[in-house]
Amino acid sequence: MIKNYLLIAFRNLKKHKAFSFINIVGLAIGMAAGLLIIQYVVFELSYDNFHAKKERVFRVAQDRYNNGKLSTQWAGGAFAVGTKFKANFPEIEDFVKVVEAGPVLAIYKEQRLSLQKTYFAGNSFFNIFSYQFVSGDPKTALQEPMSVVLTETNAKKLFGNENPVGKLLNFGYDQPVKVTGVIKDFPVNTHFKSDVLLSYATLLKFVGPKRDLDNQWRNDGCLTYLLLRPGVNPKTLDAKFVPYVNKEYAAFKADGDGAKYYLQPLESIHLKSHLMFEAEPNGDGTSVYLLAGIAIFVIIIAWINYINLATARGIGRAKEVGVRKTLGSAKGQLVAQFMMEAMLLNGLAIIVAIALIIVFLPVFSAISGQYISLTLLIEPAFWAGVVGLFLLGSFFSGFYPAMVLSNFKPVEVMKGKLSASPRGILLRKGMVVFQFAASIFLLIGSLTVFKQIQFMEKQSLGININQTLIIKPPLAKVDSFYRSMSAFKNESLRNAAVKSVTVSTSIPGEAVQWNAGGIKLVGTAESEGKQYRVIGGDFDYLKAYGAKLVVGRVFSKDFVTTDPKTVVL
Repeated sequence: MIKNYLLIAFRNLKKHKAFSFINIVGLAIGMAAGLLIIQYVVFELSYDNFHAKKERVFRVAQDRYNNGKLSTQWAGGAFAVGTKFKANFPEIEDFVKVVEAGPVLAIYKEQRLSLQKTYFAGNSFFNIFSYQFVSGDPKTALQEPMSVVLTETNAKKLFGNENPVGKLLNFGYDQPVKVTGVIKDFPVNTHFKSDVLLSYATLLKFVGPKRDLDNQWRNDGCLTYLLLRPGVNPKTLDAKFVPYVNKEYAAFKADGDGAKYYLQPLESIHLKSHLMFEAEPNGDGTSVYLLAGIAIFVIIIAWINYINLATARGIGRAKEVGVRKTLGSAKGQLVAQFMMEAMLLNGLAIIVAIALIIVFLPVFSAISGQYISLTLLIEPAFWAGVVGLFLLGSFFSGFYPAMVLSNFKPVEVMKGKLSASPRGILLRKGMVVFQFAASIFLLIGSLTVFKQIQFMEKQSLGININQTLIIKPPLAKVDSFYRSMSAFKNESLRNAAVKSVTVSTSIPGEAVQWNAGGIKLVGTAESEGKQYRVIGGDFDYLKAYGAKLVVGRVFSKDFVTTDPKTVVL
């Protein structure tokens, strides 16, 4: 029977080539677009879900207050947070501190490697997070000062096929660091990535015991992660932080300082956290969920298109149904026949959709900013989605036309008296209205996004960055940084292609790391002090970027003795 259904279905496809082509291509484009968007959404939702203890891991975020008003919101807080919270709240099983170390030049024999993303991390790092070890002991890898854990790719670049564990590296410090472990490269879907992890004990060694870093409430920039005990309610623990932190900050009330600490679930950081000092640029949860809705809309529009075309052809197939019923075909057999045709069309559409995905995958990766390779086609989750889409599509797009066509009455068909029920007409009109409304919604949304991007691209930045090349300073130690930069600048300006050269601590557009607190007008109370983000630049900084002053003047070599003591706000 199934063989007969398939044979008839193929004959109908071949007989009505234009109808079949429109249906298959329409379904295929909708499915391909939907599958690609859903793949992006699934990836964005997968961030940090590979950690074994993810449900119990939370990051401590910080809100800073000045004179009772919220001033800044940080992903990283004071260094004392982890130490003090663990000692005072039994709900906390473990904690780890993670601090940015800055870029380093790693040297091993003749090999030199620039490592841009480096962090100091406490010894509990691998107890809390499930990053995979290649060699070394995760329990002790970050325990001792001057210990370092490398990622697998960087370890191979430096050591080749040698076993790195136990080897010494030169990081430009006063003494070499010892490789105590190698881990797999950080997954793409994690909010934290690094080239190398130095032990937190190394940082304590650098700053010395006099600063008592672990008990500092006024030194910010430390990412603190807590592992809560099973069954602990994070909101209840949040409430306990408030009176404790207020007590700790009581000594600073004269300065107008204050802070509030709260917990962020590990899995929500990527899509829901947009604070200062984030370890990585995060995504936007609202956009991800909106894209999921768009993917569903696109697929439903394709299905509705098939339903409308199939029911529109109903009159053309009425005589076929009438003859079949006259010869004894039951309603169930006719439904099975038309459902088989829907399955065949959806199956062919899926094949075309996969071909479209293969062709447009590089384009989609470039647009989305998310690298998706052809290995997608061997992932079980992808094929589970394909099978699910095929079954749902076959049922939803095939069931209604099958019921409509199988309900034709032989007598009326033979007399040419075909009439649709009012309920059926209303349903079809409703589907057409939904199809047009959804299409208009998507068009308006696309046009809005396009206009917003155009606005961002053309909006004045207040500075000129055209034809501007940014050169990072060398990581190798030099006898005098200022003398080297002056020599580089003077030599560069001899080149006729170079218009200007400026040296600064930060460039426009990047996060400014120099944070100065307690800045106030001379003669005012200490409580008037505020935090400011500060950029240090040479005499040519403002001129090189074409910054336009509202009032005053730029730095000038004509005032070389006084300008080092001046600022531009």
